Amino acid sequence: MRILTWNIRGLGSKLKVSAVNKIIRDNKVEMAFLQETKKESFSEQEVGRLWFDDDFEFQFAKATGRSGGVLTIWDKKKFEAEKSLVASRYVIISGKWVDDNCYFTFINIYAPCEKLGKQLLWDEIVTLRSSWQYPWIMGGDFNAIRARKERKGSGNKRSKLDRFLVDEHWYLEKEDIPVRGLPRKVSDHIPLLMASDIVNWGPRPFKAFDFWFYKADCLKVVKEALEELNSEGKTLPEKLRRVKEAIKCWNVTQENTNSKLADHLAKEGMHRPMIFKAWW
Repeated sequence: MRILTWNIRGLGSKLKVSAVNKIIRDNKVEMAFLQETKKESFSEQEVGRLWFDDDFEFQFAKATGRSGGVLTIWDKKKFEAEKSLVASRYVIISGKWVDDNCYFTFINIYAPCEKLGKQLLWDEIVTLRSSWQYPWIMGGDFNAIRARKERKGSGNKRSKLDRFLVDEHWYLEKEDIPVRGLPRKVSDHIPLLMASDIVNWGPRPFKAFDFWFYKADCLKVVKEALEELNSEGKTLPEKLRRVKEAIKCWNVTQENTNSKLADHLAKEGMHRPMIFKAWW
């Protein structure tokens, strides 16, 4: 899965079109979210100049005058769209990601700058969530920061306004997909690429949740495993490997499923309709 999001700040010049095409080609993008196109319409020929071949589909929300505009393009060989919804500030498409044989809902979003406009948009998105059953992946220009440290310079200049968001199902069930910023070219916004590159980093790391170790029975499993290994005179790597296996077995027998993790997060006040992952 390779998804690009970029506030291009207008697609009216050949320079911008060429820059988008190059980034999509160079990074083998399979789906692209473009914001602030500043265009009221797109022909198939115009979108074809942005993409790398003829096997694409697209949906767009038209700009109002010289402001706004959202365009989503995808590779038909990689994603099979089932349904879509277009509004003034977003494009939603839902369907099957072919390589993984998984179903997702993708939202390309361009939020307004004013506080009231953002609140109305978020309320609308939350209302829509229940009618789109597949896990959500949102990307775009949210015109908002999560913390003061993300604001740099005066106004929104150099602030972190662009990002990806995923919902809890993805957070709990799917693998982490890294996001990286690409070189800033023809826009004052940095293009972001979410890409699950297949890289052999060796054995997959063991993922443990902190709240497990607040449970007495989990600590008991670790203690018993270590006592047994100490009596056998095992090396440290062997001990860690055996403790990992003991915890994994405990997790299965205790039925600490992802739903229980979600319950724990909710009790701790960390539940959100959508959860930020490690974005730019």
